[in-house]
Amino acid sequence: MESEKCQPKEFYLTLSSIREGESAIVHHVDPGMNLNSRLAELGLYPGERVKMVKNRSKGPVLISVKESTFMLGRGMALKIYVKYQVST
Repeated sequence: MESEKCQPKEFYLTLSSIREGESAIVHHVDPGMNLNSRLAELGLYPGERVKMVKNRSKGPVLISVKESTFMLGRGMALKIYVKYQVST
């Protein structure tokens, strides 16, 4: 029982929900408007770790993937679902 308390819990959120400085793993992308191919061009695939560099309440988000940093529109970030772990 004690080990169950220490295990992280996983949540699925949109990329736009991640706070600045936090990281998550890309889980899936809602289809539409060639979004998957656009993200693949940027190196953003399911299973890839992404770090939120800048996320204000409105406007685009600034993210870091591997050694690259780029900006995504908020609408695009709302279609990207990430696996987020919280230690309990």
